[in-house]
Amino acid sequence: IFLEWAKNNPNKPTDVEKMFKIKIGDVPFIGFIDRVEISPEGEYEVVDFKTGYNYENKKSIREDYQMNIYALGVEKVYGKLPKKASLFYIKKEKFVSYEIDAEQVELVRNIIEGKVQSILAEEFEPTPGFSTCKWCDYTPICDAKEIEE
Repeated sequence: IFLEWAKNNPNKPTDVEKMFKIKIGDVPFIGFIDRVEISPEGEYEVVDFKTGYNYENKKSIREDYQMNIYALGVEKVYGKLPKKASLFYIKKEKFVSYEIDAEQVELVRNIIEGKVQSILAEEFEPTPGFSTCKWCDYTPICDAKEIEE
């Protein structure tokens, strides 16, 4: 499916594994965008390839932190927000796209900034539970952990 998609894609890749750095709440976020394309109309588009089975839908992708951070990364690197961000689920042969909305990107940025500020101020409550604690990296130092003895 990838080869068929690549052959029929009217966009041209401008970068692959494009690194970007942005700051949200004075904290650096560094990422790598799988593919940045430019459309025939001169608009940037982001494609992130996924090999897993779980996927976003047309509604949830708008709220996805990763895709909105990628949009901010494109804005930082290229000077403007991309027109679209897409997830390409290789195994499922499924594309889920999001027409970038500047207001939505700013909303997600504000949500992330609030979370960053809360973490820096150590304003967060643990959410213990056996299945959660089992995989948590902080279990050795957490007083609220629940583990099977």
